[in-house]
Amino acid sequence: MMPCWKLLQAAVVALACSPVELALNATYITSLLKQMELKHVTNVPPIETGQPINVYIQMSILDMFPYQSIHMHYSADFYLKLRWFDYRLAFNSSDNSSYVPLKGKSMIWIPDIVFPNGRQGFLQKVPYDNEGSHFYLNGTVVHVQRVTLVSFCLMELHFYPFDIQNCTFEISTMTHSKEYIRLHWDHTPIVHQNSKLEMKEFNIVKYETAIAEKSFGRDGIYDTLQLKFRFYRFLALYFLRDFFPCILIVVLSWMTFWIDYSSTPARVAMGITTVLTIVTMTNNIRSTSPPAGLFRSIDYYLLMCNLFVFAALLEYALVGLVPNKAYKKRKRSRKRNKKKGTELCTINNVYTHKDIFSQAMHEDVSEEADLPEENKRCDHQIDKLSRILFPGLFAVFNAIYFAFHRLHEDTVD
Repeated sequence: MMPCWKLLQAAVVALACSPVELALNATYITSLLKQMELKHVTNVPPIETGQPINVYIQMSILDMFPYQSIHMHYSADFYLKLRWFDYRLAFNSSDNSSYVPLKGKSMIWIPDIVFPNGRQGFLQKVPYDNEGSHFYLNGTVVHVQRVTLVSFCLMELHFYPFDIQNCTFEISTMTHSKEYIRLHWDHTPIVHQNSKLEMKEFNIVKYETAIAEKSFGRDGIYDTLQLKFRFYRFLALYFLRDFFPCILIVVLSWMTFWIDYSSTPARVAMGITTVLTIVTMTNNIRSTSPPAGLFRSIDYYLLMCNLFVFAALLEYALVGLVPNKAYKKRKRSRKRNKKKGTELCTINNVYTHKDIFSQAMHEDVSEEADLPEENKRCDHQIDKLSRILFPGLFAVFNAIYFAFHRLHEDTVD
C-alpha cells in the first residue's frame, strides 16, 4: 500500500498541472484524497530526525473589551496564525510561492494550542467556521483561525480608577512538551487593525512579548508564549462620570451658608437633600465599579465627600447652639428703644401710644441703618467662617488627592 504522504504528493502533482489537465484529473484527485490514511497524518506530529517541531505564532488583534458580567476578565477577538514545517508535505523544496488551500484542519496535523488563562471562548462561525489551512510545496504549513476568548486577569484595584493593570495572555500546548514542540513568536508577533490598540475604559494599551517555560513534573517542560498587556485607564471618563458630580454636590451643600440662619425650613431642606443625593450617588458608583475587597482610592474620595456634605448639615445645628452677637446687639437696641419710648410716655403726657411706637420704630430703623450691611442680614459668625473654611479645606483635599495619584509610580501618569 502506498504511504499516505505519497498519495498526497501525487495529488499535489495533479494540482500543478495545467487548467485543462486539472479539470480532467479532478475526479482522480478526489479519489486519492479519500484513500489517504488521514488518521496517520493528523494524529502524529512530523518528527523525523528527533528534533522538536518549531511552531511560529502570530496574533492579529481585532478588538479588545472588558467582560462586564465578570470582573477581572477581558475579552479579545483575534486571528491566531500558526506556521511550522511538515516534511511529509514537502514536494518541491525550491517552490516557496505555490500552496494548496485546505478547508478546516481535518486533513493535516495541527499543533494542540491552548490558552491557559482563558475562561471561555469560541471559534467564530459566521457564516461558517473561520478556520483554514494551506501548505506550501516546500512543506511549510500555515493554519489560521479566528477566536473570541474571555481571559482572566488578576487586577490590583487599590488605586482605582488611577490604577495601571498588568495582564498576561498565555499560549501553550496541551499534550506536547518542548521535546516535541517548541513555540516561538513570529517575526511580527502582534498585528492590530488600528494604529493604536485601545479598550473600553482604557485610553492606552501597551504590550510586550515574552517566552517562558513551565514545568509539570513528570509530564515535562512546556513552552509558554506570553503577551503582557499594560492597561492605562481613561481618567477623563472617570472624572466626568464620578468625580465631577460629587464635587458639584459638595459645592451645592455650601449654599446654605448664604441663607439667613433664621430660615430654618430652607436650610434644613437643602442640607438633607444634599446628604441624600451624595449617599445615593456614592452607592451607585460603588455598585458599578469592580470590587477590590479593600478600600480603593475612589472609596476614600467618596467618603470625604460624604463627610463634607454631612458637616455642612451639622454646621447649621452648631449655628443654632451658638448665639449670634450681631443679632443680640440688635435685640438689645430694640429693647432700649422700647424702654425709651415708655419713659417718654410717662414724662410727657402729650405723646400718644401711636406716637411713642412710631418714634421707637424710627429710632430703631435709624440705628439699624448705622449697622454694617452684614449685620442687617442677621449673618451668623459661624456661617461667615464656614464660607471660607469649607471651600478651603475641600480645595486642599482635592489638591493632595489628585497630586498623589498623578505622582505615584503605580498610577496613571
